[in-house]
Amino acid sequence: MESLRNRLDEQHIIVKENEQNIWTNKEVTSQITSQQNEIKAKWMQANLEGIPNIEAFNKGKAAIQDQEKMLKTNKETLDKINEELARWKTAEQYDEYSAQIKELSGALDEVQYLAQLQAISKKLELELSSIEEKKKTLATLYTKVAAGINEVHEYIKSINPLWSALLKRVVVNPRFSEITLDSYSYQNKNQADVKVTLHDDKVKVVEVASESQITDLQLTFMLSMAQTYSWTPWKALLLDDPTQHHDLVHAAGVFDLLRDSIIDNKFQVLLGTHDSIQARFFQRKLQNDGVPVRLWNLLVDENGVKAERMD
Repeated sequence: MESLRNRLDEQHIIVKENEQNIWTNKEVTSQITSQQNEIKAKWMQANLEGIPNIEAFNKGKAAIQDQEKMLKTNKETLDKINEELARWKTAEQYDEYSAQIKELSGALDEVQYLAQLQAISKKLELELSSIEEKKKTLATLYTKVAAGINEVHEYIKSINPLWSALLKRVVVNPRFSEITLDSYSYQNKNQADVKVTLHDDKVKVVEVASESQITDLQLTFMLSMAQTYSWTPWKALLLDDPTQHHDLVHAAGVFDLLRDSIIDNKFQVLLGTHDSIQARFFQRKLQNDGVPVRLWNLLVDENGVKAERMD
């Protein structure tokens, strides 16, 4: 009984080994079948006829190698054709450029035309250099002028105390006693503002001043500049009817100021006016202080304008 059991166990072992071998053989068979299918697929993709075999493979390989040689030969031929076309294209461009040069140069040959272009280029370079120098000169001039203008602004502002003092002598309105001139540059232009206080606000003097007050502002400003800076060797004041908007009382203040400018600052005054009464009044004021005065009357006749001495 024991021997039968042993034999049965041995048979079970043999059966298991056979089953394992069968399974292994199935796997191998499956792999081989898969490889065969893959080979068949590639064989068909390569347009090879029949079933895969070494003879047909070698034949197809030889055909492909022959085709490769033919393609290589054709490529070499095509490259030569492209090189020849490139040379022809270069030649065509050369002819085109030669025609353009001929059209530009006209009766001149290429050497003469090149020399002419070089001469023109040199001339333009010299002109450009000259322009650059002028540009630098103008820039320097502009810088100097800007600096000079800034100095002028300071000169103008410096006369404000004297201007205010002179203005108080001819304008009785206290509104104008504290005015100052603000001089500055804006957009490369000289600007000046004269403002007075009105209702706790600063407004331009021309908006509130009368014609006579504006005239007095201008006259006293001019006198302040003339007294502060010597512009010419001839200290002269040329005035065109500075009291035309004044009555005789207010004109007296202007005449007093002019008289003092003559006596104290040695100014010579040439004054034109249409008012003979004010002219005589100014004459007497000067004569009372020993200042020589000459009155002339301008008359119009058929021969034009002439001056007549008034005694």
